[in-house]
Amino acid sequence: LLSDEQIAALWRALEYRAPTYRNLIRFLLLTAQRVSEAREMRWSEITGELWEVPGIRSKNGRPNVVPLSAQAVSVLREQRRLGIPGELVFPAPKNHNAPWDISSVSSAARSLRAAVGCDWQPKDLRRTAATIMSRLGHRPWVPRVLNHTEQGVTSVYDRHAYLPEKGRALSDLGAHVQAILDAAGLVALPAIQALTSDRSQPTE
Repeated sequence: LLSDEQIAALWRALEYRAPTYRNLIRFLLLTAQRVSEAREMRWSEITGELWEVPGIRSKNGRPNVVPLSAQAVSVLREQRRLGIPGELVFPAPKNHNAPWDISSVSSAARSLRAAVGCDWQPKDLRRTAATIMSRLGHRPWVPRVLNHTEQGVTSVYDRHAYLPEKGRALSDLGAHVQAILDAAGLVALPAIQALTSDRSQPTE
């Protein structure tokens, strides 16, 4: 679990890393999704300010619609500006048709431990984000954001996607990260226009 100070330290250290890796790690923190789901993410899965993780790629086999905060969209727009061809949002450095290898993601994280000040792993960002959302008053909706499987009859019949609640939780998470960056004097993440699912370069 990363503290606010460690989040700022990580954000600062990522400035000196490969752009795609930097954007992947920041996106993980801002969305609270699994590393495997984000590193295999496709541009076609994004519609406006929503990212739909298909069931075939989710741990529990259920699709998950993730509302994207302004800060998360900002990271995606930065990634798109790199002009990398292919459908993958965060492709491997030497093969744009393959996702970033999980061992490479983890080894790069290990090289940042001294700068961050703790023995962290990329998967810890999901737990950190969940803790922040709970602290901000969104505890009932955190399992929805994380796409945790519910038990019992209620879960079978409950078709409510809880998008408004998930959206507020992730928006507050993004604002909290923004506040951490502002307090640390780091580059802010501007509130920006929605990212569309087409391949055109977004306008400024």
